[in-house]
Amino acid sequence: SHAGLANFSAEQVERYRLTSASRALAFASPSFDASILELLLAIGSAGALVVVPTGTYGGTELGELISREGVTVGLITPSVLASLDPADLAGMEVIIAGGEAISADLVAKWTTTPEIGSGRHENRPEPSTGAVERLPDRVQRRFHNAYGPTEATIATNISGPLLPGDRITIGGPVRGMRALVLDDRLNPVPEGVAGELYVGGIQLARGYHARPGLTAERFVADPYGEPGSRLYRTGDVVRWRRDAAGDPAVEYVGRNDFQVKVRGFRIELGEIDAGLTAHDSVDFAVTTGHENAAGTVSLVSYVVAVPGRSIDVTELREYVGQRLPSHMVPSSIMVLDAIPLTPAGKLNRRALPEPVFAGEADFRAPRSPLEHTVAAVFADVLDVERVGVDDSFFALGGNSLLATKVAARLGTETGIDISVQWLFTDATVGGLAARLAEPAGAEALAEAALQVVLPIRETGSATPIFAIHARDGLAWSFTGLARLLPDEQPIYGLQSPAYSDAGYAPASLAEIADRYLSEIRRIQPTGPYRLLGWSLGGVVAHAVATALQAAGEHVEMLALLDSHPGVDPGVFETILRAALVEQGILTEDTDRTVGELGDAELARLHELIPPELLRLPADRLRAVYRTAARSAELIAGHDPGIYQGVVDFFRADVPTPGAPQDGPRAGDWRPYVSGEVAEYAVPATHEEMTTAEALTVIAPHLLARLGITSGQE
Repeated sequence: SHAGLANFSAEQVERYRLTSASRALAFASPSFDASILELLLAIGSAGALVVVPTGTYGGTELGELISREGVTVGLITPSVLASLDPADLAGMEVIIAGGEAISADLVAKWTTTPEIGSGRHENRPEPSTGAVERLPDRVQRRFHNAYGPTEATIATNISGPLLPGDRITIGGPVRGMRALVLDDRLNPVPEGVAGELYVGGIQLARGYHARPGLTAERFVADPYGEPGSRLYRTGDVVRWRRDAAGDPAVEYVGRNDFQVKVRGFRIELGEIDAGLTAHDSVDFAVTTGHENAAGTVSLVSYVVAVPGRSIDVTELREYVGQRLPSHMVPSSIMVLDAIPLTPAGKLNRRALPEPVFAGEADFRAPRSPLEHTVAAVFADVLDVERVGVDDSFFALGGNSLLATKVAARLGTETGIDISVQWLFTDATVGGLAARLAEPAGAEALAEAALQVVLPIRETGSATPIFAIHARDGLAWSFTGLARLLPDEQPIYGLQSPAYSDAGYAPASLAEIADRYLSEIRRIQPTGPYRLLGWSLGGVVAHAVATALQAAGEHVEMLALLDSHPGVDPGVFETILRAALVEQGILTEDTDRTVGELGDAELARLHELIPPELLRLPADRLRAVYRTAARSAELIAGHDPGIYQGVVDFFRADVPTPGAPQDGPRAGDWRPYVSGEVAEYAVPATHEEMTTAEALTVIAPHLLARLGITSGQE
């Protein structure tokens, strides 16, 4: 509206102290609403407008024009600022950064001048007066951070003049405007808590032309304003903070429709950019999330060197690694000659080149034809650029589901009858290729995948994590933790002895716990211990933990994945019977219990197991089934002890279809825990608790329990 334009024009004149002597830069493309901001800088002050010639996008050419024409004020995007020399802009009194997020290094670069070094924020007004913030007269240049959606007439928030060391904010709302930070239910959030930014006031647009549906979606009723007033929901995640003067200001976090998650951690990409540009050879950096076909997201950073300098990628990665958590270190750093820009002067993300993922310095390329074949299959299934001899399938992002694809592909490529079990005991390219070269010895490898201890990752100096299986008795699905936990974290899965011993028939859950406890102490004789269990495995893990504490050992982590300490055997039998009938193993009129299967029924179950997935003799399958079928009975007959400490309980937040009762809750465990039971909802069913998606939710909480910063909100 005209009123909105008039309000914003007056705001700029007052805030930037414009006069008829002001010379504003007209640099933005007419397709960018900042071009109207530039026009108002000149019209509102009755000053001059210096129009940048077509084809000038930044760099020395733009800097020389600004200097030659005596430009005093202008909006310049951070991407363009990175291409300019501060010396060329020495005559500018006001620089407005907008259109993109800015970093502390950018502020330092454009405010650290001989004229600015000594000033601080003196003579600031009270926030309620609407007066302009002032710096000492000797400070010649003022650097502001502006923010605003087109739907609210160009800019709704503008920071006060920023100086090196200030918290980077977009300031408070401009005159005539309101800014609200609300949660998903439109409730205001406390200071420091992230929420979505809503803006309202005189500059708000009336809506989208001829788009009533979109208008209704984005321009919403203001629950805290006058009747009929509206807010625009920006889609930007922000939080209230205090600026250098102690005044309320908005801190930009990121877009809520473009959040990058890596290994389960929500990443604020600007923190990585800031870490990169802190290096004295880096002038500009931008980080993106690159997702491969396997669904694995990798961080890719694009950097531009300081003029006259070069960037050593290896040294830069080490530099960033000393300042950021390991999950925030880019997998690929691409060095660019220049920043690709859009006509609006913003970073042109579409023009960024495809990333190249290089291995570490000790990368070993495949040597034999079989190694080349295995590496090619790994690379194709996981959609990674390069795979070396020593690379592990699971460390590259593989999981038990993708392992079946690898087994099938390798079987087609080599003509060898391959079982997925091979990957769980030797998941490197070199190791798997060696097994393929001697298929006769591969059966021993398949047997190794069924032993009580499954070494998911044996290397690393950290205290091991022991993960105990659900009722199926296998720990294969825990392999997904390998890509989510640090490389220094050993991981061992514990599996039912029924897979390796046809005579295994535990009489109690305590007997199972004792067997696993002996295996754990064989690997790790003394504490502290880290335990994790899913379903039945959670009850067993709790029993192991209490036994360790009774022996005087320290347990520093006990995590339970949708586990219940008191399962009703009758309910479990109902679920199991329905599954057996659905698979055609039993009929509807079978009237006996399902704890045992007859020979014909066992044979039918054996036929249903794909041989490329699991190769198991019928006698051992009977032992596995018997133990699994009795798991609810064993839990019901178990008398849990009291665990001394905190338990992390992960609840399946999606009901299991057809389940006759609600799933477990943290409260079910409180009688058996003397400390806190911290509950976390996982967007998965009970059966999906160790899928890649579920583990990305679980892993950050495990790391937080172990004192490793996760970076996840």
